[in-house]
Amino acid sequence: MLRVAGPLLAAHLLLASTSAAQTIDDLRNQIRSELQQDQFAGGLVTLIMLSSEMELSGINLELDDPSETQISALVLPFNYTFHPFESRQTGLYTEGVIGCSVMEQGGPDLFMDGNPALTTSFDTEWTTVGGLVGIGPERHLSEELSVAVIGQVGMSYMENRTTYGGPGAALTSQLLDGLMFNWSAVAATYGLAGRLHWRRELAAGRALEATARYDVRWTDSIETDDVAQEFSTMSVLTTMRMQYSAPTGLSMGDYPLGWRAHTGISRIQSTETADPFGVIEVGGGFDLLTQDDLPLVDGMTIGGSIFLGDGIAGWTVGVGVVF
Repeated sequence: MLRVAGPLLAAHLLLASTSAAQTIDDLRNQIRSELQQDQFAGGLVTLIMLSSEMELSGINLELDDPSETQISALVLPFNYTFHPFESRQTGLYTEGVIGCSVMEQGGPDLFMDGNPALTTSFDTEWTTVGGLVGIGPERHLSEELSVAVIGQVGMSYMENRTTYGGPGAALTSQLLDGLMFNWSAVAATYGLAGRLHWRRELAAGRALEATARYDVRWTDSIETDDVAQEFSTMSVLTTMRMQYSAPTGLSMGDYPLGWRAHTGISRIQSTETADPFGVIEVGGGFDLLTQDDLPLVDGMTIGGSIFLGDGIAGWTVGVGVVF
């Protein structure tokens, strides 16, 4: 699913190298060359994309793979349209997000080759923390439909923390630390996106809305601990989301309480991943409408979702504000 989610890459490199190299430095140079050529750190772009997803607030996933992969992301997105022009048909769409993604993996033997002398258990954690901002023109094609073209820039900090156990732990640490495991890096992202938003007001305070967007982003490493982590990759993020909302007939104090149900799909395809990463989301929640009593805030929300994909299952719960 995630290219970097297969720590067996390290095993293949090591076992292929031992027949030709005699010293630790020789082995590390061969591993460095293979990792650099493969741009393996570019596989983390999926985590970077999850932590800068404009239509999510968080996600917790479990992948069905040998490394017992678990992924979690906390995302705080916002968007707002300004109208600095005389015509209300044209506005300036702005968006931003800050987020953190964590992928945890582990296993009883990194190398899985049956050699007792090399048996190395491992627990590894890949983390990305970053932010992304976007701005561009938005045009209302009708009262219900708007389209925006958005330019984006962002930065991300990436790191790995890994611990080893077993007879091969010391050798594995000497060979792989600072190359594949236990390193940090900084990456820059820039891109373009198109966003369509449709909303129809129905009777009795009900509404139906849909959002579709297509993001193309380029992510390049700009600072790494070693050349083994250098990468340059392009990714495409496709998101579609539909939501139905209606009043509950209840209120909290002076504020009406609404409910909503939503469904959506997200798909990430990167030049550094062999297979796309995709999930279907189904969820719902409640909205408390503050009726402009709070500055810049129209309401507060609480909700949850479940996620399903090919070998993927997950969930999320969260609270937020509506601008």
